Amino acid sequence: RNAIIRYPYFNRETDRENYFENLLSLYLPIRSRNELKKPYELFYEIGEIFDARQQCIRKVKEVVYENRKKYEAHWKETDEAESLFNQLSVDMKDNEWAEIVANKEKDNTWSGDIEREDNPDFNIIHKRKNKNTFIDLKQTFATTDEIRPFLESMNYEQQEVFYYVREWCTKRLH
Repeated sequence: RNAIIRYPYFNRETDRENYFENLLSLYLPIRSRNELKKPYELFYEIGEIFDARQQCIRKVKEVVYENRKKYEAHWKETDEAESLFNQLSVDMKDNEWAEIVANKEKDNTWSGDIEREDNPDFNIIHKRKNKNTFIDLKQTFATTDEIRPFLESMNYEQQEVFYYVREWCTKRLH
């Protein structure tokens, strides 16, 4: 299946010429960029090319539209969402951005205050606060029949580590 994975994007409202050049180079079947006529927007709107497959002259806009539909399944919705985003971002005031930043800074300060609070529940989470924090470990016991398949499934290196830790534990207990 054919696909266009990455390509430069130009805004239709702010950079019209590059937008139409990009559109033509992506979706118009050409052998070289020299076949594109300047101004690109005018060539897109009223230009015609010879379609070798259908053996006829076709409008550039139709060919680009068909190929774009083939490669971009939801391009109309994407364009609408993008123009809405651009409109909202232009309409948004600097004060609103300042308010967002201030709220974020306030949240960071609040969470920092909570972390610095002397709460014994946090001592388990933040070990750097209290070096003598003990965590109760649940001891598990397994019979030889239960542990044997586990040991047999280990490779040589895993067995070495297991027996080293086991030996260290038994020395520590005695």
